[in-house]
Amino acid sequence: AVVSTQSGHYGRGEKPGSVTKLMYQLFIALNRKEQQNLTSHAMEAMKSSQKMTLETANAEFYQNRLRQQFPRQVQVDMEELVKNFDKKRLDNLEKALKAEKAEEE
Repeated sequence: AVVSTQSGHYGRGEKPGSVTKLMYQLFIALNRKEQQNLTSHAMEAMKSSQKMTLETANAEFYQNRLRQQFPRQVQVDMEELVKNFDKKRLDNLEKALKAEKAEEE
């Protein structure tokens, strides 16, 4: 990597000039990215496939956990709509059966 991890350690230790050095490395890295016209998608494509699959698996895992813990409002609304529909269907069926019995008597 262009920005070294060593510089990051120096920055936390507050050694003289370490933050300036880190900022300069970051400036150089960003300029190279700009000169090469790299987009975030292009940079993602340059990552190793193992790291990408691990990140994807982790993201899917956490998305599934979030969906289980916090259902989306659309899902909650849909479930409520289905319950109301079933309730009305049963009420109408009951009314029809009562009307049919009343006709027979």
